[in-house]
Amino acid sequence: GCAKKNGFCPSDAARPLIVMDTCSYALSTSRVFSHRGAGLRNEDPFMSEQQLRALHAAGVTHFDLDLFWTVPEERWPLGRLFVGHPVELRQSWSRLPWLNQSRSWRHNHSIFELTADEAMRASDYSLLSVPRLLQLVKALSPPLVLALDLKGGQRPGYVEQLAWLARQVVNRQLQHLVWIWLTNTHTVRDVRAAEKIAVRASGGVRPAHLRVGRVLPDVGAPRVKGMPDCAANLHMVDASQFEFLGPSFRCLNMALLTRLHQIQVPLKNLLVWTVDTPAQLWQALQFGVGSVVSNAPLEMLSNLSSARERATGCDQHARCCAL
Repeated sequence: GCAKKNGFCPSDAARPLIVMDTCSYALSTSRVFSHRGAGLRNEDPFMSEQQLRALHAAGVTHFDLDLFWTVPEERWPLGRLFVGHPVELRQSWSRLPWLNQSRSWRHNHSIFELTADEAMRASDYSLLSVPRLLQLVKALSPPLVLALDLKGGQRPGYVEQLAWLARQVVNRQLQHLVWIWLTNTHTVRDVRAAEKIAVRASGGVRPAHLRVGRVLPDVGAPRVKGMPDCAANLHMVDASQFEFLGPSFRCLNMALLTRLHQIQVPLKNLLVWTVDTPAQLWQALQFGVGSVVSNAPLEMLSNLSSARERATGCDQHARCCAL
């Protein structure tokens, strides 16, 4: 069936949940964001343009991508921004003999200390630059929807890179297609300031508002009855500054539902990570979330399609209960 039980959730289980979407609504509106390309014949350790195009051709239109930047150079005073997770790239490139000859690399094996040319060479010239990525958003049909997570939040230059990214999105009028992950309310102000600068530079015409989101990790979250309370310290004023919230899959519990109800955040505004199995996908749907991030997007889309077919005869009053 499309829910744990037909009809509404039992009162003891539902209290103090917010009124949740019907299963049919959750199924029809849920989106799968690709974080990796599991299922492709040649999967790279990062999202290359070739891999992105292959996923898009297979039906994936939403992508959740990590970003990093290289060391500042004369050609790129802020450094060059690429798609890739710094930790995973370091692990992948650590055995390259020629890279160990780089003084900056030998010092701390930091991806952020590489030049743009060194990073491109290490990737066999497959790294996808952010300007090229933004070009692809509307160049492909249907267009891409991106959720971009700039890593290196504690590093010098992070705010400047974040502001540059925000201006690029506004200048290309991609606000409805490119979302940006942020770490706290302070970075929200930085992004909004960059947005205003881009608006003034374009002649003062007010574009669509940049969509920004906040990650809610389970690591380090306080525990309630052994379960992570990932939104315990999230207040209504803070939450109102974000268009979406990103709890980890381990955060999907009663404590999160209760807190979201208190701060008036609808479940459709959640982008849950990382959902890689059919069981996890089904639990997220029963929870009523709007979107999930997956390393196996092709499998999740296939399961989502099958679930939609099975739910065609679903009782319109059936509600999704949290597992």
